[in-house]
Amino acid sequence: PDAFSKAKRENTINHLYLHGSAEPLAINENMDILVAGEDLKQVEMQMRDMPNNRTLLFRWIVVNYEQLKEKYDLILIDTHNDAGLLAQNAWAVSDLVVGSSDPSKDGFEALLKLGKDMDALAKQL
Repeated sequence: PDAFSKAKRENTINHLYLHGSAEPLAINENMDILVAGEDLKQVEMQMRDMPNNRTLLFRWIVVNYEQLKEKYDLILIDTHNDAGLLAQNAWAVSDLVVGSSDPSKDGFEALLKLGKDMDALAKQL
């Protein structure tokens, strides 16, 4: 069986956001993952009413920093292409944000909006 079939609730990003804890799931010797649960949109809706809802991922990293630093050289966070709370949590902890786009005027405007959204978040935090 593949590693994803072994995923439990505590291996999901949903569990991290709703309960403040998560256990990355080993998918091979050199890589772990936090799986997105099926109800991720509902989780994001519940997050709207939480205090400091843009720093939930940051708080988890702070609590687990020593363990994360010891185990990982790199943490890669893949988000939806929007400015929702899940993406904002990822931006708040990222050293680098990579936005991809198609080569069009709309794509260029979307990348400009991403930069503005990130600047606005930085001012709020």
